[in-house]
Amino acid sequence: METLKVIVIDDEMGIREGVRRVLSKLILELPQSGKTVSFEIITFETGEAGVEGLKENKFDICLLDNKLPGINGTEVLEIIRKECSHKPLTIMITAFPSVETADIAMAHGAFDFLGKPFKPDELKTIIQKAAEKVYDQN
Repeated sequence: METLKVIVIDDEMGIREGVRRVLSKLILELPQSGKTVSFEIITFETGEAGVEGLKENKFDICLLDNKLPGINGTEVLEIIRKECSHKPLTIMITAFPSVETADIAMAHGAFDFLGKPFKPDELKTIIQKAAEKVYDQN
């Protein structure tokens, strides 16, 4: 079994812990790649702390809140694009989903978009899609 590293950058403790709870128990079969994966989750409360984490570690998937204290999610995406040697697949999460926000996130390099509040099954579905993409790239 392989392990994918997931970074969660969100100022809401409930979101960080909810994602950790769901993904830490999740084992996915990835039919396209023939892999079985589990997840290691590291969380950060601010964009600045998340950027430091991204620069110091290699993450496969990033769950990134758009509205953060300090630098926002779009700014974090820009930093990932310009300054991080390893670029994780980034899924933007926001309590204010709109086509405009999704378009901006995708233009800045986001892989996908998830509106808050989301259900565990919605998180699992998007993580399955991202995990398949991680192995498609390798």
